[in-house]
Amino acid sequence: MNHIHDLNINIEQLRQIQEMAKVLKKRFLITESKPWTASSLAAELCFQITHLSYSIINQEKNTCYIVPFKGTDKGINDEIADILFDIMNLANFLDLSVTELLSQSIISQCKILFNLNDFYIQTINLSIQAGNLWDATFRQDGYKHKVRNKKNNEIYIKKSLAGVLISILILAKKLKINILDSFLAMFKDANQFLNNFAK
Repeated sequence: MNHIHDLNINIEQLRQIQEMAKVLKKRFLITESKPWTASSLAAELCFQITHLSYSIINQEKNTCYIVPFKGTDKGINDEIADILFDIMNLANFLDLSVTELLSQSIISQCKILFNLNDFYIQTINLSIQAGNLWDATFRQDGYKHKVRNKKNNEIYIKKSLAGVLISILILAKKLKINILDSFLAMFKDANQFLNNFAK
């Protein structure tokens, strides 16, 4: 069985999301004082995954265990859209298309997630994959010692980013979330914020 088809991935939708992310990221330049790097984009992705984790925990009414500071919960749909935004931002920064990312994904290693209905483990896995991605970009940007040569590290980054993308697509499917609808709603809200910010 080709498990990529189980996701009903619409490549054109993902390309549309990647293009919208590029447009929105340019608009956010008015809010930024420093240029982004691969590792800072990966760090932002890790942070947004904590928002999704908190949203899922909040659904189960277990947020009393999140101390000393609470997380952010704008709703699971919005948090998944934010994560997709960050994935696409890093892909665009690295000049990678969605097609390239999906071709790099090791589907055989992700197929176990298709039968997993524990959303806690799903989000923990997402955090681990994003952490591996951040570590690789951090090393690429020269903040930590190298454990791979440049070429192998670039391959590892592509595969890690693909793993994060596949993991969030599987989780969205499990949660019955339409990723394009969620992204369009986030895109609209972000543009309204940026319109007000520019005034």
